[in-house]
Amino acid sequence: MTPFGSDFLSYAKFVESRTIILGDGSTCLNIIGKGTVERWVETAPHVYCQLILQDVLHVDGIKWRFLSIGQFDDKGFTIVLSNSKLTISKGKFAFNGFKTGPLYTCSIYADKPLGAHSLNSVMFSDFKTIVSQLSP
Repeated sequence: MTPFGSDFLSYAKFVESRTIILGDGSTCLNIIGKGTVERWVETAPHVYCQLILQDVLHVDGIKWRFLSIGQFDDKGFTIVLSNSKLTISKGKFAFNGFKTGPLYTCSIYADKPLGAHSLNSVMFSDFKTIVSQLSP
């Protein structure tokens, strides 16, 4: 989920009203639309992988971007929480996050960092995951 319309590479606005209930069980927010978001994550020191996240919800009223561990799990990823560290992996692809208060945060970049090498591209699409090798 993201509150930022500028995050989307492609986008479809919902005609009918849709809502989502947040994890506290009582906060109900409007979903404006959904689309595709491209981001970069560090998979090794100075090595970055592009994530192509599809069906990302555009939610009015949230303040942060949220990744769904459940969606990664549904797509066959392994999620490990240990010693205040989060690792999301599948095959050779893995990225990390760290516990900050009650949440785990991951560094995810809108653009590929300058001077970074890229080895992988990962796409999430309706319960399908495609991992393709790119040349560095």
